[in-house]
Amino acid sequence: MVAGVPLDALTLNGGMKQTVSRLATRSDDDPVMEDYMDRRTFIERIAALVGVGLTGPQTIAAPVQRIELQRSPVAGFQYHEGDAVWSRLRVGERLDLIREEDNPYDLRAVRVEWRGHQLGYVPRLDNAAVSQLLDNGQTLRAEIAALQLSRNPWERIAFTVYMNN
Repeated sequence: MVAGVPLDALTLNGGMKQTVSRLATRSDDDPVMEDYMDRRTFIERIAALVGVGLTGPQTIAAPVQRIELQRSPVAGFQYHEGDAVWSRLRVGERLDLIREEDNPYDLRAVRVEWRGHQLGYVPRLDNAAVSQLLDNGQTLRAEIAALQLSRNPWERIAFTVYMNN
């Protein structure tokens, strides 16, 4: 038995089953593992590898992988609250993307906000995919990729849009 689960219930190949069985039943004076870890730690690690915890079968969540969709400057930075919050912005901070379906100037407008302060918009030339994904209910994540003190407002903030797989 490993962590209260019969060895036959584990999905292991023959050699692995023998190794787990031998190490799970070894005595404390066995020199094979004495320099590495105690028996309980070893069993917990093996059990975690095969998806069985000490309290029974466990589900191991797949790691979330984020996919970079695009990197863009913030459009309209000079017309919104960007200058007022500039000193508090940091690379890597989360931005909110808010779809503006009723925007009279751009039917695909996506507003970019930081902590409730409007910084500007996803540029018109870059907003087709982002607006369509948001319209379809896809959760997107955006964060500040670069900050540059420049007279050109298009160079001040670059942001990256990600989608989780």
